[in-house]
Amino acid sequence: MGPTRLVVAIDFGTTYSGIAYCFPEKLPTGNLRGIQTWPGMLLGPTLQRALTVTGSIGADKIPTVVKYDSANPGHFEWGAPVESSRHNIIGIKLLLDPDQTLPWHVPQTDIETTLKLLPPSKSPKDVATDFLRAIKTYGISHIQTQVAKTNLDAFDIEYVMSVPAVWSDAAKNATLEAAEFAGISPVTLVKEPEAAALYSLRRLQAFVEPHDVMVICDAGGGTVDLISYEIEATTPNLQLKEIVPGTGAMVGSMVLNRRFRAAVKDLIPDNKWESLKHGRAVTNVCEYFENQIKKGFAGDLKKRYVLDFFGTGLEDDPDHGFKDQEWRITGADIKVIFDPVVTDILRLIRGQVQSVERKRKAVRSIILVGGFGGNEYLRSEVARANPGITVVPLDDAWAAIAKGAALSKMPSQAVVTGVAAVRHYGVQALADFDSSIDQGQPTVYDACTGLYKVSRMSWFINIGDNIQKDRKIRLPFLRVLPENFQSGPTMLQETLFECDEGVAPVHPSTSQAINANCVLHYDIGKFPATNFKKMFKWSGNSLLTQGLFGCATDLILGESYWQVSYDLVISFDSAVMTFSLEVDGQTFGSVQAEFGQQIW
Repeated sequence: MGPTRLVVAIDFGTTYSGIAYCFPEKLPTGNLRGIQTWPGMLLGPTLQRALTVTGSIGADKIPTVVKYDSANPGHFEWGAPVESSRHNIIGIKLLLDPDQTLPWHVPQTDIETTLKLLPPSKSPKDVATDFLRAIKTYGISHIQTQVAKTNLDAFDIEYVMSVPAVWSDAAKNATLEAAEFAGISPVTLVKEPEAAALYSLRRLQAFVEPHDVMVICDAGGGTVDLISYEIEATTPNLQLKEIVPGTGAMVGSMVLNRRFRAAVKDLIPDNKWESLKHGRAVTNVCEYFENQIKKGFAGDLKKRYVLDFFGTGLEDDPDHGFKDQEWRITGADIKVIFDPVVTDILRLIRGQVQSVERKRKAVRSIILVGGFGGNEYLRSEVARANPGITVVPLDDAWAAIAKGAALSKMPSQAVVTGVAAVRHYGVQALADFDSSIDQGQPTVYDACTGLYKVSRMSWFINIGDNIQKDRKIRLPFLRVLPENFQSGPTMLQETLFECDEGVAPVHPSTSQAINANCVLHYDIGKFPATNFKKMFKWSGNSLLTQGLFGCATDLILGESYWQVSYDLVISFDSAVMTFSLEVDGQTFGSVQAEFGQQIW
């Protein structure tokens, strides 16, 4: 009997996207493959790009670009066939997390400019959905050609998508929804550096030992994500765990493109820029930078580049190396473009190394993956800044994320057993007033107990906590409901809060760093009747929380009320938290998480 499972992994990248797939029942690696033939790559305008990036006609990835038909927004082109145009929508992925902080050296614009290119009927999530549907449809049809006469309908297809570790939970959720709207289901998410770790360390399995610590630096087009992993075991399968919280920033190679374009803008007089910025000459030199200079720059300051501006009518500017419609620049000029970005990446790496050292451990290797991770100048600077640590640029760094994402569905080969929390998570709850910690905090009178209550934060996850992926966190809740609550709706809600400060505040009113992560909606109407207890006063050690039906402070002394207890269960087996409800260990319904980020 042949394999019955097919795993399709989609690396939805900022500048390029790719697909890998495997059949988990085919050992040892599930016949792991990446798609290298894409529509338009042989005949379209990105042939040279494919040749440059991969060194061959095939390409592991396709450009993440969409261009809509202005007359019919329902029709669009995507990927390699899209000709260069001012109307192209690039960086689609970044639109899903617009609140990410940009470093000082990133030229302003882009996100606002890209948003203006969207058809009136399309939101950022709609555009992401369109692109994902297109790449998924092509991917499935391509895989079908590779499995001989077997129809893919005979397989249980599981999808997995990679997301930046640095992304907010709202952005991860938006990605998940876009994927599901695109017909990519069932789907789970995996963090990009986690996928990179699974693939790279699986390949290096013969050279690593238990307790080795590796920093994975995923330097892609939009984001640079870093996570440090400790090897727990190499047999019978590779087992890793995050040892310190991951870090990252939006300092990927797309920033270099922006900085180069800003340098071109500085070269051209203001009165000529508007007419030339979307012209053939500017487009060509920017593409030459992206496809040739950026990839090949190795730090040679004397290397010379001649960029053609023929047909622009620009006058000579000897101070900027511009003569006879040609711009002559050197490696020293390219270094100026690279260095702020490289410095940011070195800072992120140093932060990971220092965090590991505070755990009384030592980093053995820094593994560079992602498209930018293959750049020789970046590798040499990372090595120079980290003497004594081996720097390993993966030879197929560009495909590592997609292939690692596929491996994440094959725990018999490699598995990440635990993650380190990157922020605090908690809920707001009422507790008995304690003058030793609550002095100065507003109080409310609880008619059920005759005591004053104060609002405190109850943090169930703290930064740096090691969370086992197969572990579930159960939060005991106790709700106090009016006597007549059963005559109305039985939906409740709870706000989940997050905090990025090193030490989480005790009270919600003392810090602006406490933000709402999401609102959880759930129905208690299906709980067993025996779980509702009629009470005349409140007692217990669980969390007393305010809900849609009020709390004990709404009641008149002596009145009866209902008390209901349950567990909110949180799982961490993917890049996003999932929630459910349990009563006495039995699941009673799902929980809907509503994120407040209104970008769609």
